[in-house]
Amino acid sequence: MKKMVIVLCTVILLAAMGCGKGYVPLSGKVTFPDGKPLTKGTVTFSTDSFMARGPLNEQGQYVLGSMDLGDGLPPGEYVVRVDGATETKESKVKGPSGSPMMQPVSLIDEKFTTTCKVDSGTKTFDFEVPYPAK
Repeated sequence: MKKMVIVLCTVILLAAMGCGKGYVPLSGKVTFPDGKPLTKGTVTFSTDSFMARGPLNEQGQYVLGSMDLGDGLPPGEYVVRVDGATETKESKVKGPSGSPMMQPVSLIDEKFTTTCKVDSGTKTFDFEVPYPAK
């Protein structure tokens, strides 16, 4: 009985979501002004009620997914962010063992945010992010 309720709830949830029907597969690339790819971080497209994200790879490319990587998102107006674009570097502060502590350093100037409109014909969105201010 319990298994049947779980299956029924899953079917209702998928039906309410439309099983991804009408979703637009979306990918793109994130680069710096000089064309070098941003290789760390996550690209997130969101609204008040929906979010899809995709991790950046070594070529700066991402593929969006909401439930599964690559399943895309419904057409609409989105806020786009690049989060987690950091690496660690040794700081001047020493830890308890006397070795330098590691600290996160941003690879981009502030958190990148923009907006874009996705329609059924959209396949890619490429973004250019600024280097951190010196």
